[in-house]
Amino acid sequence: TFGACSLSCGTGSQTSTRSIVSPAVNGGVACPTVLTQTQVCNTFACPVDCVVSQWSSFGSCSLSCGTGSQTS
Repeated sequence: TFGACSLSCGTGSQTSTRSIVSPAVNGGVACPTVLTQTQVCNTFACPVDCVVSQWSSFGSCSLSCGTGSQTS
């Protein structure tokens, strides 16, 4: 069984290990030398939130009297 992924997005890795329970004796077949496996996980791109600037200052009013508008 593989452990948890090292990253939640953007390609992490996860590892599975095993240990020798009983070594070979009396001419038995030797244990494997590789006791760890690694695989990639969560290979999707990380989400990037939108970032907006501060509001700019308002410009001049469109009318000198009455109801005008100002845009920034």
